[in-house]
Amino acid sequence: MHSTSKTSLAPRRWRRIITYLSVGFLFATVSPAVNYQVEVEQGGVAQWEGDDLTRCAMDGKSFLPVDGSCWYPIDFKRKPGKVEIARWASEGYETGWLEIVAREFVTQDIEFPDDKYIHLSQEDLDRHFREQAKIKPILRKDWKKPGLFTLPFGPPAENLPQGEGFGAHRTFNGEPRAQHRGTDYAISAGVPVAAIAPGDVVIAEEHFFSGLGVYIHHGNGLLRAYFHLQSAIENGSSVGQGEKIGEVGSTGRSTGPHMHLGMVWRGAWIDPEWLTLKSDSIPQVQEAP
Repeated sequence: MHSTSKTSLAPRRWRRIITYLSVGFLFATVSPAVNYQVEVEQGGVAQWEGDDLTRCAMDGKSFLPVDGSCWYPIDFKRKPGKVEIARWASEGYETGWLEIVAREFVTQDIEFPDDKYIHLSQEDLDRHFREQAKIKPILRKDWKKPGLFTLPFGPPAENLPQGEGFGAHRTFNGEPRAQHRGTDYAISAGVPVAAIAPGDVVIAEEHFFSGLGVYIHHGNGLLRAYFHLQSAIENGSSVGQGEKIGEVGSTGRSTGPHMHLGMVWRGAWIDPEWLTLKSDSIPQVQEAP
């Protein structure tokens, strides 16, 4: 039984290794002259438009284009520096440099009345770890699946105000906590929350910190998370763009009604506003001077 298991896993393991090596080999040995460049701040995303694009690559990993472009998301904690990017089309491929630049994140001091969210009991801590164990696998799901969306995304609520708090260094009652991975919108309780694009609901349940939350996969490794809701769509549902998935609330560790949005794209946590409110300002890969 043990040897059979190893045999069944080997082909998949070797396919991953061969894919990684093939992309790396192109970058290292036969890449054409690098004639393109772009600057992206931490938590941002770059766009490289092209005709008949078939594949894109960054960090030794290839992925599918979306809506006629290659998209390169940069995690908000990724260190500044340069990374090589590539795109393939029917007539060949090209490479370029993406330079990650530092973003200044704000500091937020929050006074929270309920101490159970600051100093967790062992029971609540165990619950949090169980919830994180469920979330971790979905962060790396559907990377190879074609995107079900076009860009820019639709708004997650009507009359969407300016968001705040993405990447913020937070303290709760004077005690430092992890950087904030989402963006908060000051919206009243009961306001309908809409799916920004077609997708599949992979988690819809109550969690300790995030309260009632909905996680939706949109293909191409893109996951959107909505937190602190007072009502939510059923887990396992398929949704269309603009379809109601819940209502704004103040569940979990929340100081009042608001909508928290999180977006992770192929493992990188990015500012959701880049693909909604700031879509006209997305950095474009350009030919180097």
